[in-house]
Amino acid sequence: MSATREEVLIVSDLHLDVAALERGAAFASFVRASSAAGRRRLVLLGDSLDLPTHAPGPKADAADRWSAAGTEAVGRIGDAQAEAFDALIAFLAAGGRLELVPGNHDVALQVPAVRAALLDRLGDAADGVGWHPWILHLPGLLWAEHGSQHHDLHAVPNWLVPAPNRSTWGLPPGRAIEALARALQDRRPTRQLLAAVAALAADATSATLARRMLAPGRRVYRATELPSSAAAMALPPSVLAAVDRLSETDAWSIARRLVRQFLARDVATPASYLGPAAGRIHATLAAAGYDVPVYAFGHTHRPALLPIGPSAPEAWYANAGSWAPLRPASLRARVGPHRYPFLKMSVFEQGAPAIELNLWDAALTRVEPFPD
Repeated sequence: MSATREEVLIVSDLHLDVAALERGAAFASFVRASSAAGRRRLVLLGDSLDLPTHAPGPKADAADRWSAAGTEAVGRIGDAQAEAFDALIAFLAAGGRLELVPGNHDVALQVPAVRAALLDRLGDAADGVGWHPWILHLPGLLWAEHGSQHHDLHAVPNWLVPAPNRSTWGLPPGRAIEALARALQDRRPTRQLLAAVAALAADATSATLARRMLAPGRRVYRATELPSSAAAMALPPSVLAAVDRLSETDAWSIARRLVRQFLARDVATPASYLGPAAGRIHATLAAAGYDVPVYAFGHTHRPALLPIGPSAPEAWYANAGSWAPLRPASLRARVGPHRYPFLKMSVFEQGAPAIELNLWDAALTRVEPFPD
C-alpha cells in the first residue's frame, strides 16, 4: 500500500458545557494521544460546544444580545473545560491542524464575535485552525458537514447568516421542540411551559407555508452569501446552491416523513435520514464532476459506516456519532461507558483514502475498532 500522507480524525457532537467535565477530560486524552502520532488533521464536526442558539426576548438588539451571550458562554466553557482546550493548543503546537465546523447547537459560532472568543481561547495556536461555516470539502477526498441542514426539523433557511431571534419567519421547529422537552424534563412553571407550547405552535404554523414564503429570500441568500463559501470550498456557486436546495423543507415534507415512519415504510438503519441525504449530495456533486469517496456527518448521534448504495459502490456514508450521553439504548449497550466514537480517514500518496469507524477508550487510553 502507498505511504500515508495524512490522517484525518473526525469527532462530532461533543456537546461540551460547564458540567460535562468527564467528557471533556476524555476528549483531552484523545487529543493528547493524537498529538504524538504524526501529521494529523482533527475535524470537529459541529455541536462541539453547547451555546445559545438565539437571543430570547424582543427583536430589537437581538443580534447584540446573542453575540454577548454566545461570547460569555464560550468563556465559561473554556474555563470549565481548560484541560480540553489546553490539549487542543498542544495538538496545534505539535503541527496538527484543527478544522472547525458548526452544528445546530453551536450555530452561534457563525457570529464573528463568538467565533473570535473561541479562537482567542486557543491563543497563538489559532493560526492552525480552519473555519468552515457549513461544509469542509477536501476535493477528491471528503465532504464533511454536521448534517442538521438535512434534518427537516432543524434545517435553517439561511444557515450562513442565522436569525438572532425567534421572531423570524421560517425558524426550524426543532428548536421549539427541544425547548419544550427541556421545560417538561425540568418541570418548569406553567407559564414557561405555555410559552414553549406557543413557540412550537408558531413555528409549526409558519412551516406550512415556509417553502413558498421563503423562496424570494433564499434566492437572495444564494446569490449573496453562497458564492464566497463556494469559492473557499473549490466549488462552483451553482453546485453549492444545488446542495442548499436539498435542505429545503416545510411542514408537509415533515408530515410525509412521519407518516412513512409510522407505516414502517422507512426501513430503520444507522444511516437514518442522513444516508439518503448523502446519496443525493453525491449525485449532485457527481453530475458536476466534484464527487468524493467519503461523506461524513454527525447530528444523529448514530455512528455508522455504510456504502451509499448500488449507484455509488465506492462512496461511503460515514457518521462520527456523539460523545454526549444521549444515545439509543442498543448503542449504549454495544459501546459501553467511557468509550467514544470517531472516524479516521487515511489519505495515501496514491490511491483512494481509507475510512474507519473507531472508538476511543478513555479509561484505557487506546483506540479500539467499533463493535460490529
